[in-house]
Amino acid sequence: MIQTKEDLRLYLEKDKQALGITRKRPCLVGDDIWKFEIALRYHEYLTNVNGGGGDTPYSSEILGLFASLLWNTLRILNSN
Repeated sequence: MIQTKEDLRLYLEKDKQALGITRKRPCLVGDDIWKFEIALRYHEYLTNVNGGGGDTPYSSEILGLFASLLWNTLRILNSN
């Protein structure tokens, strides 16, 4: 459970290592899985910091956008 910014930084670093990424930031085009994980971790952090009661403004929409992007990318890759 991500409670502090230090926890968030640690989780993001571990996710990056698990994907085998050495760059500092995701590429503008591509890196969809990494971008989704970043959005997911920020959503988890913001939910936990706000008491878990409600979402912060637009956090669900941002997470949904990345989920949709990831789904469409994987669908296109699997069709080829």
